[in-house]
Amino acid sequence: MHSLLRRRPEPTTDYTSSHLGRGEDYDEGFATAPLRAMMWEMEQAVLHDLLAPIEAATVLDLACGTGRITDRLVHELPGAQVTGVDVAASMLEVARRRVPGATFVELDGRELTSVVPAGSVDLATAFRFFPNADPALRRSSVAALDAVLRPGGHLLLNNHRNFWSSSYVVRRARSGRDAPGATNRSIVGPFLDRGFSVVGRRSLGVLPQSDERCYVCPLPTAVRLERANLRSVAARHTAGTNTVWLLRKRSTAG
Repeated sequence: MHSLLRRRPEPTTDYTSSHLGRGEDYDEGFATAPLRAMMWEMEQAVLHDLLAPIEAATVLDLACGTGRITDRLVHELPGAQVTGVDVAASMLEVARRRVPGATFVELDGRELTSVVPAGSVDLATAFRFFPNADPALRRSSVAALDAVLRPGGHLLLNNHRNFWSSSYVVRRARSGRDAPGATNRSIVGPFLDRGFSVVGRRSLGVLPQSDERCYVCPLPTAVRLERANLRSVAARHTAGTNTVWLLRKRSTAG
C-alpha cells in the first residue's frame, strides 16, 4: 500500500477567515465545474428524498454560505420559518438575493446559542462545513446544534471530503502529497456520542474524481454511472466522496 494512503487527515485550520470575502466566485463553481455541478444536482435529489417525511416549522441552516441549501429548504418545506447563518457577509449578500423567503443573519456559529433559544429548532442543516472546520470549531458547533435542536428534532449534515473515498485515495497516490479530508467518523461520530441516531443517509461520488474530471472514465460515462448509483440501494453506503446523513436527536434527556 502506498505510504500516503495510511496517513490520517490533517484538519483544516481556519475556516472562518478562509470563507470571508467569498461569494459570487464560490457560487459559480457549482454551475461551471462539470462534476461539481453534477454533485450539486445529486445533492438536491438527496435533500428531496431525505426531507420528504420531515415536518418542521423552524429550520436553521448553519454555515449557509450563498444559500444553496437554504433555497432547497424553503422549497421542500413550504410554510417553515427558515433562517440561514454564516460568518461571511459577502456570501450572505448572494444568499439574500437568491432566497428572499428566508431570513439571514451574519453570525459566527460559535455564538449560535446567544441568539437562538435552546430547543427551538425542528430541523438544522450544516453542509460543507464540518470537514472544513478545525477541531475546536467542530466541537463548539456540535454542542451548539445539540443545544438549539428540540428533542426529537432532525439534523442534516454531510462530509464532502471523505478521506478514505476513492477520490481522495487517488489524489494522494497521484500527487505524492496528502489530500486534505475528513473521516466520516470524525464528522458524524460526535453527534452519535451525544445520543443522536441515523435515520437516513446517501453516499455520492463513488468514482475517483475532481471537480473537473473523472480519473477512470470519460465525463459522460462518469455522470451516467454516478446517477445510477444515486438511484440504487448501494447509495446507502458511506464510501463515496460525499455522504449525507439525516440524524435524529434523542427525544428525552439522559
